[in-house]
Amino acid sequence: MEDGSAIYIPENYFKEKVGEKIKKYEVIILSVEIKEILKDLKELKKFYRIKGFHDLAPSEISKITGLDLKLAEFAKKREFSETLVEVEEEAIKKLKEKYNVVIGGKFFHVFGKKADKGKAVRILKKLYEKNFKEKIIPIGIGNSYTDEAMLKEVDIPVLVKNPDGKWADIKLKNIYKTQGIGPSGWVEAIRKITGV
Repeated sequence: MEDGSAIYIPENYFKEKVGEKIKKYEVIILSVEIKEILKDLKELKKFYRIKGFHDLAPSEISKITGLDLKLAEFAKKREFSETLVEVEEEAIKKLKEKYNVVIGGKFFHVFGKKADKGKAVRILKKLYEKNFKEKIIPIGIGNSYTDEAMLKEVDIPVLVKNPDGKWADIKLKNIYKTQGIGPSGWVEAIRKITGV
């Protein structure tokens, strides 16, 4: 979903065509694609020091993130946002004129202003209810303040503890906060919800 920039749905999953065909998916694009972001970053690099994942080899991404090489390759293949590891303050100001620029941990994430995780959840809920004619119970699992819009739209919001031992400052009724950190927190949440 990349910060609510797009919704990927397996091709022919719903009775109706719901988005652009991209490989084996129908994609509902809510924001701008990576090529536009990279084009603007290229222009800004003429004046400012900026370094993003697209400027780095997977081995470099692995080293600075702690991801294994395969996950570092995936991190580089984002389609609607760019992760910046170095960026000057003035460049951030320029980027904010056109894009959302948020800090997530130690990196900056640049994505389109129309991206909205809450809107993406609302669209998906409507598609499920329209096509399957029954009420669904959406679950949202996140760990960052950037997940708040998504968590507000689901019936079961879950907040995963971060490596610093804290949860993002999100206050919602009935939110479940995991004791597990990262992936173990996700597993804990699914087991709690499903009873498995």
